[in-house]
Amino acid sequence: MLGFSLFQAAVLGSAVGAIVSARVPPTPGFRDEEPPRRFRIRTFLGAPIDALERSLLDWRLHEVGRRSEPARDVVLVGVDDETLANAREDPHPDVSVWPWPRALLGGLVGQLGREGASTVVLDWALDSGSPRVGGEISDDEQLRRALDATPGTVLGFSLSAAPPPAVVRPLRPSLVLVGTEESDGPAVTELLRRVLASKAPAFAVPEGGRVRVWAGVSSADEARQLTRRLGGAGTPQLRDFGAADRAFQVTPEDLLVRVASVEAQGVDVDAVPLARSLDVPASVLVGAGSRYGHTALAVDPDGKVRGVQHLVRWVSPQGRPYLLPSLALAGALARAKSREVVWSEGRLLVVGGKGIPADRSGYALIRWDAAEGGRDGRGSLERAISAWRFVQNFYDAQEGVPAHARNDVQRRAVVLAETFRNSGSWPATPLGDGVSHAAVVGQALENWIDGAGILRAPVRSDVLATFALAFAGGFLALGFSGLFRSAVGALLYVLSAVAAVVLWLFWVRRLMVVDGVWLAAGGPLVAFGLAWLITGRYALRTERQMRDFVYGALGRYVSPDIADQVFRNVALMRPQRREVTLCFADLDGFRRLHQLLPPEVLVDLLNTYFGELTHLVRQTGGHVEYAGDALIAFWGAPVRLDRHGPVACRTALSIRAELNRLRPEWQRRFGVEVHARMALHTGEVVAGDMGSALKSNYTVLGEPVAIAGRLERANRLYGTDLLASGETQRRAGDEFVFREFDVVTVGGGPQTIYELVCRRGEVAPPLVPVLQGWTEALARVRRRDFARALAFFQQHAGVDAVSARWAERVRGYQASPPPPDWDGRGDLRRPG
Repeated sequence: MLGFSLFQAAVLGSAVGAIVSARVPPTPGFRDEEPPRRFRIRTFLGAPIDALERSLLDWRLHEVGRRSEPARDVVLVGVDDETLANAREDPHPDVSVWPWPRALLGGLVGQLGREGASTVVLDWALDSGSPRVGGEISDDEQLRRALDATPGTVLGFSLSAAPPPAVVRPLRPSLVLVGTEESDGPAVTELLRRVLASKAPAFAVPEGGRVRVWAGVSSADEARQLTRRLGGAGTPQLRDFGAADRAFQVTPEDLLVRVASVEAQGVDVDAVPLARSLDVPASVLVGAGSRYGHTALAVDPDGKVRGVQHLVRWVSPQGRPYLLPSLALAGALARAKSREVVWSEGRLLVVGGKGIPADRSGYALIRWDAAEGGRDGRGSLERAISAWRFVQNFYDAQEGVPAHARNDVQRRAVVLAETFRNSGSWPATPLGDGVSHAAVVGQALENWIDGAGILRAPVRSDVLATFALAFAGGFLALGFSGLFRSAVGALLYVLSAVAAVVLWLFWVRRLMVVDGVWLAAGGPLVAFGLAWLITGRYALRTERQMRDFVYGALGRYVSPDIADQVFRNVALMRPQRREVTLCFADLDGFRRLHQLLPPEVLVDLLNTYFGELTHLVRQTGGHVEYAGDALIAFWGAPVRLDRHGPVACRTALSIRAELNRLRPEWQRRFGVEVHARMALHTGEVVAGDMGSALKSNYTVLGEPVAIAGRLERANRLYGTDLLASGETQRRAGDEFVFREFDVVTVGGGPQTIYELVCRRGEVAPPLVPVLQGWTEALARVRRRDFARALAFFQQHAGVDAVSARWAERVRGYQASPPPPDWDGRGDLRRPG
């Protein structure tokens, strides 16, 4: 036993270690190195359990999507194959050549804003300047102006964990003053953007509470040209570049971080993944009028994307950490007009908006709103609209003609991206094919808008679930080991384990579908399987030992049927409370028989009497025990019986009929006339195997047993042979005919006593008028209308002994009236 327990503990420990290994965080898409092995304990089961867990997670995510409405607050606007085909046939020269000019992209963004889009997220590669040159306003500058004119625009940028390549930035011997601002705000950012867009080094130098923006130049002539390009007037203010100025230089990466970084409270900054290089959009496109978010996705070891790393850490050359949001989070911040997030109690909240479940590093699972990826790269988004519809409307607005299309994007967030064949990134997801990178961003943004997501259960919950399933497997193997005696039993044994697995999977599925909680499923299943197999082997050996014990020991003292039931289900012998129907049967005049008959005849009579009654009781699933000349039968224990009341009534009537049939034969055989009195009562008893190590018996005890005995003795008071309590009468149903006798105080409370007359449809003709008027006659007694009640009972006394007994009782009431507070109850100690 001890060896088995230690072995099982070792197996459970391995299973726990394996499930804990499933806590390894996914790899953000920009990471090149191995992810940190938090909580990982190496076991031989680690990798298979991780794979099993991911498969079960995908199944549950499918179930969540199957029961969700498609994402409606985010619309994918894609430059798809239809857009490119129509563009090639369009007379406008800007649209017919791919890639489109940035000015046209800006026009498309502006059109989305005019049609009511609340947020426009550009999932578009903008990390290099436009190849189109010339014109009074550059192509990139036209896009920048369109972005500034459209509220809620968000641009994406990529990043990497690899160190950036060495960049040699040529020194400029002089600095020219571009502008001075009272504080380091959007105005400074705009000046820096314009300097960097002109390909000159930029510097933001604090001086006396103000911030001066300088540009590096090589000569006074270059300074004058740069000043004119930046809109300055007058003589440029020049000074020499000093070594101290290098600390205030603003690179394109610094400019992006200035406008993209967010404030975060409650976040574990050290746990946030570190990005070492940024692929910054063209400097001319980086401005305070837009939001910026990284486009990296979190990739699991199997290559699938199931979540997003919404926060990434960037450390400046001066050692200051900044947190950069994902493209989806930047969209949520833009909608809420906020730049601050707060992590609290497992949720990452946008100040002024909603929050989603996430860990303290900012990683969040995506709650997919569909089970399969849709067409046009839209994934789980409800709508994907061809960008061509908006391009047509853009040109229609320029030409002053009615718009071609109604696109219904009012108050919705729009993700604008390339979705034509072989474009961009189409990551693997739980939804399968048909999910573009933009669709993943869109679904993540939908989660932010809805405040929905998948909450990862704590590690302790996974560990507890693992141990719980392991013990469940052990108990199941022990509890059903008795089935392993036949082919059918072995099949049921296996099916019980399958049922437990199905129940567990249903539970973890419900947790995710209903509550949005991801509880580990794979590790607990492995623990269950190992414990079930090992315990099952142990249980088979124990089962053989128990069989020898039951048949070799208990079988000598208890009835064989009980021994067989104990062997099949040991739990039946455990003490428990059960509702049963009891039948208390007693020989009428046993004291006289005891004195009259010789011992061998008396014992022969009792054995014959008990044999007949026991046979009838066991035929109906009852259990019998004996106490002197009394027989106590009960139904409902040890085997549960839902309709034990009707079964007991049918058996009692069968006993009465059989005794009536055998009475003449027994009188000839034993020389006496045998009569029996019976009573039925239903109540909750304590049932179990009781006794000592030398002798035990399955029996019942409790107040219902005493009540049944008192009701049986009451037959002598009422002149009946079969009484039943109100509890039994209520459970018997309409199959039987009862007549109410009395309301007595027994067992601490009022108890209505009935006579079980017969089955419905078997009433003897002389009793028909008696039963028809019986209820009214009892009511007259309780109203103290003794004269009219007595007349009824005397009328039927000749055909009904019970009516004769009641006539005697009513005459007693007339002679000695009950006290004024009499409530109609009788007394089992006397007839009146």
